[in-house]
Amino acid sequence: MHRHTRRGLAMAGAFVVATALAMLVPARTGVWVPLHLFLAGALTSAIATVTQMLAVTWSASPAPPRRVVTSQQWVLAVGATLVVVGRESRHDVWTAVGGALVTLALTAVIAILIHVRRAARTPRFAPAIDAYVLALAGALTGIALGIGLGTGFLGTEARNAHVLMNLFAFVGVVIAGTLPYFAATQERSKMAASATPHRIRAVAAGLWLSAVAAASAAALGLASATRIALAAYGVGLAALTTLLPEPQRKHFTWAGPRLYQLFAGIAWWLAMTLWIAASYGPHGIDRSVLLALVIGAYGQVLAASLAYLVPVVRGGGHERLSSGFRTTRSWAGLVLGNLATVFALLGHSTLMAAALGVWVFDVIVRLAVAAQRSARGAWRANLLRSRQSDAGSTITISSPSTDAE
Repeated sequence: MHRHTRRGLAMAGAFVVATALAMLVPARTGVWVPLHLFLAGALTSAIATVTQMLAVTWSASPAPPRRVVTSQQWVLAVGATLVVVGRESRHDVWTAVGGALVTLALTAVIAILIHVRRAARTPRFAPAIDAYVLALAGALTGIALGIGLGTGFLGTEARNAHVLMNLFAFVGVVIAGTLPYFAATQERSKMAASATPHRIRAVAAGLWLSAVAAASAAALGLASATRIALAAYGVGLAALTTLLPEPQRKHFTWAGPRLYQLFAGIAWWLAMTLWIAASYGPHGIDRSVLLALVIGAYGQVLAASLAYLVPVVRGGGHERLSSGFRTTRSWAGLVLGNLATVFALLGHSTLMAAALGVWVFDVIVRLAVAAQRSARGAWRANLLRSRQSDAGSTITISSPSTDAE
């Protein structure tokens, strides 16, 4: 999985750069282009890559076939690109083909995750895989709605349902299924005793059902029912926080800004969800609140995750791993990410774009430097080892210990 994970994260990084560049160029569809480059391109590529990596590693399962993973990654990247280009250029066929390719790629991810779960040597992390499969099923529904909107087969009443399914049933549930394990990994601590498999599954399922209920109500034009369902989602997020290990000062000292950024993202996620629940009306989700959710919550969770994962994936021993962590340690990124979120919420588009652009530049440069340093350091060692079959290799990433079996 080493090669596939590096490629998938590189693709996600390329979409992040494209997102930043798109914000500098006026588009016919306005903020739609950078928003979908980030969500359909960067975030979905990262999710498809990281869910497979974590599922294989934490389950001690054999890696999926090389060709299947490679094909899935490229189909997803091409599909997301076609969706954006087709929508902006008014080529409905491109949009439909792109959406179909993204659907095919995510269906392949579901099949891979189910295969990994069945071959797992330990069932301890099955709740996370279950959440991923549930979330991806939500994504397929959201994509179908998006194709219908992009090609004119569905009216604007489906737009809010499309947004809610993708942001809350898909992205949100993936994060919810990962956090009880990954927060412990980020902190280098044990999982919370409260994070039992039953509770993790219950919270993920509750969030997914709340998102589906909200999207269904939105599609039917039932604003009050949508607000109630989103409020229930907020309650689910509050329950999720009780499944996370309580960070101590030593954890923040070791992890630094990436741990602060992870928890800042969770805080923005909860706050913006409750804001949307309180303000939702026939007009749908306010644009400024939507941007604050994407940047402050999902953007910061992604940045914090990459700051940990890129040095780990490159490997090269503990010294090089520590060097990679030092390189991705960015207090400036923490400040800029939250500034961009505040500017988005206040409607200051220029200031938001400026802060976001500098933040993206900082993240990409640090991740690239960390990856290159680790690669150079590991080069000689790799020459001394016989090349192992990539299909049988797994990434060395610490599995979070847990007291809840």
